[in-house]
Amino acid sequence: MIGLLKSEFYRIFKQKSTIVLFAFLTIVLVLVTINLKIFNQGHYNVFDAVKYSNKVFELPLNRLNMPIFILGEVESIILFILIPYMGISVVNSEIKREYLRMILIRGEEKYKVICSKVISLFLFNGIMCLFVFVLSYIISFLIYPSVSETKVFLINNSLSFGQSVVYFFKNLFIYYCVFCFVSSISTAASLAMPNPISAMFATWGILIAGMFASKFLFYIIVSLRNFGFETTAGVKSLSYLGIVIIAIFIICACSCFIFQKVDYKH
Repeated sequence: MIGLLKSEFYRIFKQKSTIVLFAFLTIVLVLVTINLKIFNQGHYNVFDAVKYSNKVFELPLNRLNMPIFILGEVESIILFILIPYMGISVVNSEIKREYLRMILIRGEEKYKVICSKVISLFLFNGIMCLFVFVLSYIISFLIYPSVSETKVFLINNSLSFGQSVVYFFKNLFIYYCVFCFVSSISTAASLAMPNPISAMFATWGILIAGMFASKFLFYIIVSLRNFGFETTAGVKSLSYLGIVIIAIFIICACSCFIFQKVDYKH
């Protein structure tokens, strides 16, 4: 299993598309920061996307809370483009280039192969989250003046630098779980549809259909930043996050079932 994981990571970071992905993400983060600084005049607005409330909450931005809001601004790009692309790339590229066939011919057990792919994708999501974390803080510290404390949504007390970092990591973990949820969907779609374009549209179709069918799924996809704010502040129960984690395991089990049934050796 360790050997398979090393092989997966080698192939992921060997791809030019991975470098392009991080370069694209860097450009997006910089542009979002400039947009918030100039066009929002250093303030951030949040509204309830599910209830379509007209009530707008506004906070002044500074170098301590800015990274949290940058993450909220790029969530849609990561959820609908970057995460599905990586999930499909890891599976479909190997099927197309017959790497998967060669691995299976060597006698590797199927469940280990698919598990290594899923785990490598989840670890990659973690690396991408940490990349966003580090780069967001660097950009924020370059643009905004020094402050000793900051304010965030739904928490009355001001947060120090250390507390703001902990708050950001809590939010980041919630985002990470939802990213892994989308990764598991794209992996299952890739296994069922070897064509990458079909798999991408299938992933989007599943997400859109799920949002129409479930208000909860609509909430965590369309208003992920609100979900992060409310869960971190204790307004939302952690059971909601538990549902996301359980869904990840169920979809991964479905991926294993599909992988076991399809013959990739021929």
